[in-house]
Amino acid sequence: MTERSLLAPALLAALLVAPTTVAQDVPAPARLEVFVAPDAPPGGDGSREHPLASIEVARDRLRAREVAADAPSPAIVLLDGTFAVERGLVFDARDDGLSLIADDGSRPRLVGGRVFVAPRLRPLDDARLLARLPSDAARAAVRVLELPADLVPAGPVRRGMGSPVVPVGSEVFVDGVALRRARWPDDGFARVGEVLDRGSVPRDREDDVPEARRETGPERGGTFRPADVDARRLARWASAEDAWALGFWCWDWADEQLPIAAIDVAAGTIALGAPHRYGLKAGTTFYVTNLLEELDRPGEFFFDVAGGRLLLWPPATQPRELVVSTLDEPLLRLDGSHGFTLEGLSFEDTRGPAVVGDDCDGVRITRCTITNTGTDGIRLRGRDDVVGDCTLRGIGATGVSLDGGDRATLTHADDRLERTSIHDFGRLYRTYQPAVRLAGVGQVVIGNEFAHAPHSAILFAGNEHVIAGNEIFDVLRETGDSGAIYCGRDWTLHGTRIEGNFIHHLGGSDGRWQNAIYLDDMASGIEVARNVVWRCHWGMLVGGGRDLDIHDNLFVACALGIRFDARGIGWMAEKIADPATSTLHRNLAAVPIASEPWASRYPSLGRYLDDRFGRPVGSRVVGNRFVATPFGSVDDPECVQVDANVETSELPAWADDGLYFDAGPRLGERRRVPAPNEVPIAVLDGRG
Repeated sequence: MTERSLLAPALLAALLVAPTTVAQDVPAPARLEVFVAPDAPPGGDGSREHPLASIEVARDRLRAREVAADAPSPAIVLLDGTFAVERGLVFDARDDGLSLIADDGSRPRLVGGRVFVAPRLRPLDDARLLARLPSDAARAAVRVLELPADLVPAGPVRRGMGSPVVPVGSEVFVDGVALRRARWPDDGFARVGEVLDRGSVPRDREDDVPEARRETGPERGGTFRPADVDARRLARWASAEDAWALGFWCWDWADEQLPIAAIDVAAGTIALGAPHRYGLKAGTTFYVTNLLEELDRPGEFFFDVAGGRLLLWPPATQPRELVVSTLDEPLLRLDGSHGFTLEGLSFEDTRGPAVVGDDCDGVRITRCTITNTGTDGIRLRGRDDVVGDCTLRGIGATGVSLDGGDRATLTHADDRLERTSIHDFGRLYRTYQPAVRLAGVGQVVIGNEFAHAPHSAILFAGNEHVIAGNEIFDVLRETGDSGAIYCGRDWTLHGTRIEGNFIHHLGGSDGRWQNAIYLDDMASGIEVARNVVWRCHWGMLVGGGRDLDIHDNLFVACALGIRFDARGIGWMAEKIADPATSTLHRNLAAVPIASEPWASRYPSLGRYLDDRFGRPVGSRVVGNRFVATPFGSVDDPECVQVDANVETSELPAWADDGLYFDAGPRLGERRRVPAPNEVPIAVLDGRG
């Protein structure tokens, strides 16, 4: 931390514009630091002793000052406390070089909601609402918080695959823990029984669908009969005014939350108020939510919007703090800001994302904590941006998104994510919302930890990324046909390296195809090397791509090592035959493969359409080791080199599932995984 200045901002500004002809031994001026405290009284001058009460006021004062060209970049220093952010903080090019940082030893919190300290909770005494609760236990335990007149909580929103990522409805957080809208079943999912009307299928209205089977006409939601709901429960739901259902309605990799339009108790059916992207299918899974009739356990809540009340079954007798999330924009936005630093801050409890940066270069986000967002944690689009030594937990959608560089010229963004822990992501948006999303060219993801999520940990598109030295575990909890590291349906994904990652403890079944690494639907030009895959369902599923280099990986105690298919001449052949409707052709045409530097760096792309079209030409599976794991299969060995792979049946001692190690203070838990020095990376180099 830099030297603290005790001078008021006005005096410092005067000094900064004074003549600068000084002797060489005169020290450079100290960095201007403006202090802000959330409970500061009016009239502060921005010094530590008399801080300002508003981050926006501090920002505007810094913008208004006159500075010398060689003056050091200023900082806004936040003192301890909770900053309730009613409107998102915005910084732009006028704030280039600015730092927004925590004071030494402080933990400033930026909260996107209304904060109630030691909230006054009282028993529910409204007979009408008491009658709707499901049990005497609930009627005794549920408590009420009267909401201020100006606090109108936002209701549930349509969300999931096929819908845009938008701020979610207002949530409730008690002592940092997210409560859950009252729902059924309390855990897991119920089953869709008979489907009476699958509804319209928005996916079949898109341009890449052949015109002969393209859907037209008005959209309509589907109707189904739930398999596990008795008539009494359904009758209780029928009078609810704003009930919703979230389901994997057709495929277990495509969730969507949809409104319930009607419940027919006599017929035993539920009609949805909007169509699912792929229509409804029997045997899939769902749950219903936003039902006071299902407020039946600690940690659940329901907003009585008409009465201006929050009803909750509190997880503790008297919460220290309760937050109702309200903010529907980023807690902090960087618009064209260069050289901006965020350090030591906590972003919490909001309906939307925490930090969003567009057209931003040289951004540094370090030692920050982000918890309980409604959508994303951090989204950065620019170059030379770094997120490091951060912790993200309870992220509603994607943890960190990095986008930048220029694909036409293969110019690297050189953005980095490093030494960061991202857990419990995809909390609300359940699919295709990973810990990390990469796009553009030349992103680096190294030395991080990603865990506990319903779907993938890393999704990437673009070129020449480095994904190395990361630990991934306990993801893909709810979804199938998926990968902890995933990309797909693009021939042009050349130059990315997936190297030296440790991926372990991914469950799965033959019907769901959970994979440690999944190169889907002809993804091509990727190197997968020296990774350790331990106790995963499948190690890799490779969907027929070209120019893939899979070498020197270690697969231990997996149901299958590698499945390398030839779908381009199999089930997918029809889908890629017509350039007018093929996503692969569209993506190939989107980059200048015949121009430099593409023509020299990736010359084989120019042959994809005429050299053994659809086959996995130029790929290899070489030097991999399979311990207590069957190798698997390669469907087209004429096009894929398969050599020097070794299978052994005996598990080494370090692979014993009973081995524990202390994960250390960064995680604060003990896990059943080997210590880093016990993972035999040397095996991959032939030394062990």
